[in-house]
Amino acid sequence: MHWTLITGASNNLGAHLALTLAKQKHNILVHYNTSHENAETVAINCRAFGVEAKTVYGNFSHRDGVKAFIQKLNNEFPHIKVLINNVGSYLKKSVLETSIEEWEMIFQENLFVSIALAQALAPSITEQKGNILNIGACGLSLKANTFNTAYAAAKTALLIFTKSLAKELAPLQTPINMISPGQIEQSIVKISNIPMEREATFEEIANVAIFLLQDSNRYITGQNIEVAGGLLL
Repeated sequence: MHWTLITGASNNLGAHLALTLAKQKHNILVHYNTSHENAETVAINCRAFGVEAKTVYGNFSHRDGVKAFIQKLNNEFPHIKVLINNVGSYLKKSVLETSIEEWEMIFQENLFVSIALAQALAPSITEQKGNILNIGACGLSLKANTFNTAYAAAKTALLIFTKSLAKELAPLQTPINMISPGQIEQSIVKISNIPMEREATFEEIANVAIFLLQDSNRYITGQNIEVAGGLLL
């Protein structure tokens, strides 16, 4: 049985991605850390679409937790076809106020976890002719900011990783792409200057995921699609 693993899938965007892809007949692995009940509810709702769905615990705040999660996948779910790296954490602090420990935490949860999972699951994904999608953030650039520097740096590094992995796996016909939302439903930070004058819905982001995961679009790789209502225009 082929599985689609979505990290951080017990709430918000991750949960919506799980339900949307279940409708598309993906068998779903719902990763969670602290929200076990929510994850079980998501899995139940996914199964209502006639697919298999299971929850899988993983603490990604440290390397040992990631290693244990990967080992569990290898033992119980060896045939993963699609990986969606959705899990992450946000920190709003200036450069001088962000401690080294906070830098490490932001990079661990927004970058290193995605790298570790992609490396571990690449053999299965390429064998199953699957995909990897990374969830980024709108506005990744080398422009300075003073309010979320660690987060922006981690997501920018994730974009470079996405492009590099896409090039490395292109000969194996394995697409690797990124979706970068701007402000979305239940965003922590509210933005006032969006040209479309509204936030994105979870559905609008999930629709891009559906598009990128279609077999007819497998020639698209190494791309970052911003779903941001013209935020940077």
